[in-house]
Amino acid sequence: MSLSREITSNKYGFHTKWELNEETLRQKHSLKTEEYFVDGMENVKWHLTWICKDENFCLYLNIESEKEVSYTTYLHFYSVPDNARSESGTSTGKDEILLDCAPFPDFFGRYIKDGILTINFHGFFCYTPETNFFNNPIICNANEWGSKFKENSLTDFSINVDGQIFNIHKLLVSVESTVFTKMFEGNFKEAEEKKVTITDFKYEIVQAAIDYCYAQNISSILDDQDKTIDLLYFADKYDFSTLKPKLEKFLSQKISKENVSILSSISGETNSLQLRKACLNFIHDLFNKKEEFPAEEVAKFDAQFLIDLVTLALN
Repeated sequence: MSLSREITSNKYGFHTKWELNEETLRQKHSLKTEEYFVDGMENVKWHLTWICKDENFCLYLNIESEKEVSYTTYLHFYSVPDNARSESGTSTGKDEILLDCAPFPDFFGRYIKDGILTINFHGFFCYTPETNFFNNPIICNANEWGSKFKENSLTDFSINVDGQIFNIHKLLVSVESTVFTKMFEGNFKEAEEKKVTITDFKYEIVQAAIDYCYAQNISSILDDQDKTIDLLYFADKYDFSTLKPKLEKFLSQKISKENVSILSSISGETNSLQLRKACLNFIHDLFNKKEEFPAEEVAKFDAQFLIDLVTLALN
């Protein structure tokens, strides 16, 4: 039996040849190709944009996908066929990837032939294999080690929530939370008594956060959006440095017309920049597609969110 785990994912190729007139380029206008859909990949589309920035010409790949996709691209100009560029990475939602950027003289001197700049661009997309953020299996199973620690009686701190007690190992929790670290080490009542009472979060929320420190499976709580949001508030208040960005990413993938105003407000209250950016991009895309969005929902956005949305639209 092999110890390795094989993950396969179908690759879907694409290709375009884009010809740009030298006279048009000298006018330094922003240009873009038509929008392409990827055969075999529902709801994945892409296009190229040509933008003039600070005396440079820049070429971008724009990808839009509901699911995370991996991409590998190859770019070369017909006038310099041996000078190829390759890019690879992953993308979710709406993304812009820089493919090339060079001063004006380089393009007019090297890349244009007979008054035409010809771009050859090809590559492939594939869906990124889905993994559970919180339980990615590895040979050394952290979940098993965490369970052993939880069962170990040599704990050195207690957390009281709703009259129920968590006995924890300070070392494991302090690795994740700077707030708990200060509580453990500072001249606080909690440090002296080796216990703390938490009154502003429910037992199951605190339990999920502590279980995360022990590498336990907390995916069940993510099935409930309200509980996930409460866990985000907890992770922000107690500075759970790796849990919080994972929760932001998880919620970013759940944004809809029905919850975007709520999530945008929560992102501001929890200093969740990744989630806030995802909300901005979601609304921006709706407006670009001219999809209906209730005016009363727009009124729920805070002033700074609306300013950021206008700034995004202007850029």
